[in-house]
Amino acid sequence: MTPRKATTLAAIAMAVIAASDVRAEEKPARLWMWGSVERPPPRVKPGQRVFFHGDREVSISEFVRIAGHAELADRMERRQLHRRLMLAGGVVVVFAGGAIAVTAAPCDGPGLQTECNEDRNARQHLGLVVSIGGMAVVAGAVMLFPNLRPAYHDLRKMEQEYNRRLQLAPVVGRSSAGVEARLRF
Repeated sequence: MTPRKATTLAAIAMAVIAASDVRAEEKPARLWMWGSVERPPPRVKPGQRVFFHGDREVSISEFVRIAGHAELADRMERRQLHRRLMLAGGVVVVFAGGAIAVTAAPCDGPGLQTECNEDRNARQHLGLVVSIGGMAVVAGAVMLFPNLRPAYHDLRKMEQEYNRRLQLAPVVGRSSAGVEARLRF
């Protein structure tokens, strides 16, 4: 082997080792939620649930997705969108019903007062019915989608399963390669 080839091979080997060391130092981040560990973040209030991936705060759907339950995270996000749309639609309908009832024409002009009063009452009743329908949509959104997140014990189980998978991790260093296994009792 010529010295030039040996130098080239040595440079390639050093680059591979250096690249593998960078990846080896970046160990996967642990998934946890406040309430399951001893050290709370300073701004967390009692009873509040905050989710983390390593030291980075994540949303509950991202927490569930990282834990390996993407379909559950998608369902949660879809239900949350449906709830928000129903609440917004219900509020719009309530205000529309109020606007219908309030904009009933007054009976000030010449003509039959009874006919005018009947039209005005019909319009006010229509506004009232529309508003009640909007309130029913808002109540339905609250009742159909009361709790969008999984139960605490299910979240805790997801957290433990994810972290258990991290217990067996491949390790590549300058002088060795293998599998690192950690056991906890």
